[in-house]
Amino acid sequence: MIIKENQQRSFSFRKLGYSLFFFFLFGLFAWACFMFFIPQTSGKSFSFQTSFEHTDGDFFIEKNITFPGTKSQSNQVAKTGQFSLTLGNENLEDSISINVPNQEFLYGSIKAWVKREKGDIIPVFTVSGEKEKTYSRIFKEELKPQEDWQEVRYHFIAPGKDVTEKLRIEFHYEGNGLIFIDDFHLSFSSRPQNTRTLKFQPEKLNLRLTDKGFKKLRSKRDQAVKNGVLISSDDDWVKAKLLSGSKELDAKVRLKGDWADHLKEDKWSYRVKFKKDHTWNRLKTVSFQSPEARNFLTEWILHKLWEREDILTTRYDFVELSVNGKPKGIYAYEEHFEKQLLEYKYRREGPIVRFHESALWATRSRTVKSFNNIPAGFEDGDYEFEASETRPFVESKTMNSPTLARHYQEAQNLMYQYQRNLKDASEIFDLEQTAKYYALCDVMSADHATIWHNQRFYYNPVINKLEPIGYDGNIGLIQHGMSFKGQIFFGNPDSSDNMHVFGNLVKDTVFVEKYITYLNHYSQPGFIDTFIQEIKPDILERLHFLKTEFPQAAFEPEKIRDKAKKIQITLWPHNEHSLIAFTQKTGNTTKEIKIRNKHWTPLVVIG
Repeated sequence: MIIKENQQRSFSFRKLGYSLFFFFLFGLFAWACFMFFIPQTSGKSFSFQTSFEHTDGDFFIEKNITFPGTKSQSNQVAKTGQFSLTLGNENLEDSISINVPNQEFLYGSIKAWVKREKGDIIPVFTVSGEKEKTYSRIFKEELKPQEDWQEVRYHFIAPGKDVTEKLRIEFHYEGNGLIFIDDFHLSFSSRPQNTRTLKFQPEKLNLRLTDKGFKKLRSKRDQAVKNGVLISSDDDWVKAKLLSGSKELDAKVRLKGDWADHLKEDKWSYRVKFKKDHTWNRLKTVSFQSPEARNFLTEWILHKLWEREDILTTRYDFVELSVNGKPKGIYAYEEHFEKQLLEYKYRREGPIVRFHESALWATRSRTVKSFNNIPAGFEDGDYEFEASETRPFVESKTMNSPTLARHYQEAQNLMYQYQRNLKDASEIFDLEQTAKYYALCDVMSADHATIWHNQRFYYNPVINKLEPIGYDGNIGLIQHGMSFKGQIFFGNPDSSDNMHVFGNLVKDTVFVEKYITYLNHYSQPGFIDTFIQEIKPDILERLHFLKTEFPQAAFEPEKIRDKAKKIQITLWPHNEHSLIAFTQKTGNTTKEIKIRNKHWTPLVVIG
């Protein structure tokens, strides 16, 4: 019995020993995985803070960093401790600077408390290289004051390590007076902060270019910045690869955008076209651009509304993009005009066409070269609209397919007849879809999408008519003070205001009736509130993500509601004021009456 019992115990200890050994190995493996993976997702970081308390001669000292400026130390007021930093007319120092090592800490933020003693003085913080005075982008936000102190925050993307070994953070001021600065905090990270906690996890992409290809793009970019506009040609493409996870996609790439705002500092806009059987996200061609180019989150919201109402539109969302392994931050990606756009919305394949804008941009480019700018109020759209020709996207494929080529000829004829007002709009457009499209653009203040050279049309071979494609809303870019576009055209249908297509549409009473009906429907409070509630979780997730680089990005549903209210207020006529009748002539059995419409929209006399 004893021997048997000892054997059992010996066996149990052996099992326990094996279990502990394997548990130790598993723990070691888990620790190794944690140490290996976490640095890749969380990135490097660096922080520095000072309350300007510790000095040694002419230098402030905080940890391992020293910087000059102790003559500006003041004990007059302090947010923390006994001292603060003071700048202004009465001070000996015009500016103070701190140098920190540049360790590829791409994303940075500055926080500080400031107190204005007098005057209109404001603090200014700049980030630059050792010799350069430039920095990529810097955004300022001011938080609510606490007593006499105001917290300010600056967010920026610093120059890369290949540009400078050290970063220079400089405090200076603008205006007159005296200002105190305290509790200064500087932080850097190699990637946007707090993205790991987001429900919305955008894909991380790396666009890889050869040295020769990158130099060619840089040369094109520098020339476009000098001219003020980017004029693209077939010779602009360079070879590239897009790395998506473990996939390496063969592609070619060029710069995109019309104005130089698409080419700011190192955050350029790109168009990527994939080769052979390669696609990304089921797209053959895709554009990448800063969310700032389309007013941050509002473009995404507009696309979701177009999708909800079955308006053809490009797929649009956000990613993190690197170029040759160097992070460039948050980008918006947008689908190009190819058959995948139609397949995604269950449309039969047909040509996608546009009024070609080469004449427009040639005029603008020549104007900028000659006069360095485009004169305020200069209208260059009328001639170019008349001169523009209809062109298809994916032209070679369209012309090499007998069916698509025939459909393109039909679409081209419709565009030509419409351009020259040879046929009624009802014979050319799917008026149901077109009326919905323009009404939604009105409600969302997306007038930019209705300018003739921004519009794209799908030729539907089933009904032999054109259908609009929602694209480039750039909400709020155009400010004209109207509630809706009809306020221009119903009283004066020949007025263009860069809205040539709409100007011809409103001559068709069938379109007008549908447009007014949808305008009324989409501007109802119930419609707006329902739509916002449907997508609000997705809005907030993307907003949180965008704010990691763009603190000024905002979700402002009240602006949409206010625009809808203005439409409702303007849309409905006043019975006793909007229609005026005059007796012109009275006969024995008849009376001739002159009726005048004083309202913004057409009215129908029903009795």
